Amino acid sequence: ESMLKLVVLLAVFLLSVSSEVVRVALKKKDNKEFVQNLVKQAEAGGIPSVRVSDGTGSIVINDYANSQFYGPIDLGTPDQEFQMIFDTGSSDVWVASVKCGDSCGRHATYDATKSSTYVANGTDFNIMYGSGPVSGYQSIDNMKWGGLNVKSQEFAEVTDQLVSVEHIKWVNLMVF
Repeated sequence: ESMLKLVVLLAVFLLSVSSEVVRVALKKKDNKEFVQNLVKQAEAGGIPSVRVSDGTGSIVINDYANSQFYGPIDLGTPDQEFQMIFDTGSSDVWVASVKCGDSCGRHATYDATKSSTYVANGTDFNIMYGSGPVSGYQSIDNMKWGGLNVKSQEFAEVTDQLVSVEHIKWVNLMVF
């Protein structure tokens, strides 16, 4: 009987301790603050592969049908401009290669032979989306976006794109 009282007392104690509400304050950073912090980190050398061109920068992100958010980047030297879908769903950067046939549609293509800063990587790139696969190979080149210069950015050159592109305004993808 004393053991039962001890178990009940312990259970009441544990319930009273665990029923306490703990509040943690969260702070939402706006996009401008996020980018400013990224630029400060780059200027301080905290992001070794990023070089800031003049300490400032911005990028206009456009909304297409409330499902694709895209904006400009440049790859290579001299610049080859692409409209990229900015996405947080994976960790890939890819553009259609000049070697991609009809499967890449009418979108801009990257031509490594026109860039003096291109470095071949050649590792196979394959990714499956819900709407189909994308494949090609990895390459390295300089990238510019929003006032940031990224030296030796690894990205994929897509040579076969079976993703349905009819509903996609911009095919290239950059994710965070």
